[in-house]
Amino acid sequence: AIDVPAYSERESQDVLAIVVGEADVETFRALGEIARIFRKVSPGTRLIVLGKTFDDWRLMAMGNVFATGDVDEATLSLHLAIHRPAGVFFTSRRWGWVDPRRRDLVTAGWPVAAFVWAGAGAPRDGAALHLASTGRDAARAVADWFSDLAKSRPSS
Repeated sequence: AIDVPAYSERESQDVLAIVVGEADVETFRALGEIARIFRKVSPGTRLIVLGKTFDDWRLMAMGNVFATGDVDEATLSLHLAIHRPAGVFFTSRRWGWVDPRRRDLVTAGWPVAAFVWAGAGAPRDGAALHLASTGRDAARAVADWFSDLAKSRPSS
């Protein structure tokens, strides 16, 4: 188990943390689609990509993305404490829902979106993305989920 800071809806920022599972081209393209959609529907939202991607520099050139490069469990926890994201998305189609870090975040109260096997449900404030969804469909689902989270957050 990782030492995850407790989630605080009141302290959360207009930030989506994205935990990268695989640094492949497919994930990179999906991240690019997420960045494009968020620039259109939620231009004030910052995307913090936690983990190495296929091309961190090109991803950050999109303007609304900060990529950290490789992160270990301690660094992941530190970024969550610093950036106070309103939600966390796990990109891995292989490990997303069964990733122990996801489980630890859900246990600490964090809203989490991840890919699931058919029939698996999402916890409160979570989003279960179907494994067969395209990158564009997954990006749209993440944006819709994050938008719903933003509507339910208390105003500062």
